[in-house]
Amino acid sequence: VQNVLEYALGLDPASGVIQSTPVRLQLNPSSGQIDAIITTASDLQDVAITLEYIGELSQSPAGWAELSVPIVDVTPMPNGLTVHSYRSIDLGLPNSNLRDFIRIKVSLDQDFNGTPEAEARSEVWGWSRSTFPVQTASFSNPFLKSAVFAGKVDAVIGSSLEVGTAVGVADVQGAMTGTIPYYVEVISGPHAGHRFEVDVVNSSRTQIAINLSNPLTTLPTLPSTLADAKIILLPPWTLSESLPPSDFRATNNQATADRAIQYNGVAFVNTWLYLNKGSPKWVSTAALTDQGGRVMNPTEAYLVQTRAVTQDVLSLGIVRSHSFATPLRLGNQLIAG
Repeated sequence: VQNVLEYALGLDPASGVIQSTPVRLQLNPSSGQIDAIITTASDLQDVAITLEYIGELSQSPAGWAELSVPIVDVTPMPNGLTVHSYRSIDLGLPNSNLRDFIRIKVSLDQDFNGTPEAEARSEVWGWSRSTFPVQTASFSNPFLKSAVFAGKVDAVIGSSLEVGTAVGVADVQGAMTGTIPYYVEVISGPHAGHRFEVDVVNSSRTQIAINLSNPLTTLPTLPSTLADAKIILLPPWTLSESLPPSDFRATNNQATADRAIQYNGVAFVNTWLYLNKGSPKWVSTAALTDQGGRVMNPTEAYLVQTRAVTQDVLSLGIVRSHSFATPLRLGNQLIAG
């Protein structure tokens, strides 16, 4: 099944390092609707790609249905791949104003007799629309970002995960670009659902170094029983990605601006949207330091306070299909749900 997806999406079957995201959802600023962007290998005569959707995951697997998209833009790329842009996939879906889920189905018919020899389906993508009336409401982002690596752990070596077999000739450290951190999420085995913050600098081409002292890491040690477990390596959501400043009301006064409120286990930490001469940013101190790059703990929820008008936020991403560890501290905490 995995080979069929790799063949259709133009992925390297010899490496779990993902050079470019083959499937993603994005908001089209012109239409205000959601587009699905799917990158495939070019000139695949024996492959058919279909979008499927479902309104409630509790209805799976029987509830999945084919999604007909009237507008699909096709763009050949110089690297031998083709980008298919499925426009306004949420238009007309019964739950589109709340949430919906899609996946792609790949059908392989090598003898062209109309009956596929093999079929495969991608991970599930979803979107959720949150409406914040003029009051305080809780919020969490339930989705994952796309992984830059997926594969099995060969062995645990000190505080690092050896993944050379799955990496192949690629470079797992080189896949971790940008300035935000990365983390490993375990998706199979006895530790499924646990997360480990990554030490990018001390990682290497075939090893992922783990920062066990980071409070977002959910186990105190790196157990040897992680060997053979499947993992994904991905970046976290930041505050400004989960709660885009453009979706909220900014002012020059924290008493009137919209707020995002975090509970740190001891007290509430107020972050408010500073107008910043027309370039709004989340700030929390008198120095007005930008807090938009703050890493969101996957287990934490925020309180969002809108002060003047109702605000809407669209969340897009991948649905977890595995366990999810939520460490519970003594005392109070806001937990994502």
